[in-house]
Amino acid sequence: MHQEIKKDWLEALRSGKYTQGKYSLKKENEEGKVSYCCLGVLCDLAVRQGIVEEEENASYCGEYLFDGEETSLTPKLREWAGIETPEAKIDKPVGPHTSLMALNDSGDYTFPQIAQIIEDQL
Repeated sequence: MHQEIKKDWLEALRSGKYTQGKYSLKKENEEGKVSYCCLGVLCDLAVRQGIVEEEENASYCGEYLFDGEETSLTPKLREWAGIETPEAKIDKPVGPHTSLMALNDSGDYTFPQIAQIIEDQL
């Protein structure tokens, strides 16, 4: 993983500015509350740097697309961040989980815990 992007991602995950969600990079509920999966936080950073665009998903109300994808990292995002797989595979499984996507969507790991895994493994 590219170290400058990693540093920014770790900072964002630990900042408390993002609400953690599951199964979608970014989602807005009926009350307007926005949540991100850990990969969605990375996508938000890419939008802020002008790497990709964010758009509302016309098929699913409240979900957003980054570079046309709603659940995983596209090739363009992976190249920018230096991540090899769409689900951000990790080197050493954590329990049954072999990717950051799986860790996030399990609901068992907070953003700070996921940040520590990224710091240790990517």
